[in-house]
Amino acid sequence: MSTLELLQFQLQNYLLNDQKEIQHSIVNTEKVSIHQRLTIYHEAYHARLLDSLISNFPLLHAYLGEEIFFQIGHHY
Repeated sequence: MSTLELLQFQLQNYLLNDQKEIQHSIVNTEKVSIHQRLTIYHEAYHARLLDSLISNFPLLHAYLGEEIFFQIGHHY
């Protein structure tokens, strides 16, 4: 497996399964820690998924309301 493939696999495992192997490949700085960097990716990934669900199911989103729709989307 190439280095890029390994990084992609580790990041996917982090985002989907909360596996932490990717931490060893992330640069830690004084301004932004490894944990903060990974949290940014994690939250952005899930926000994009919810945005996709909203664009695919606008009537369900309107019917349920944002809070319930996001709860369902998060579990999905």
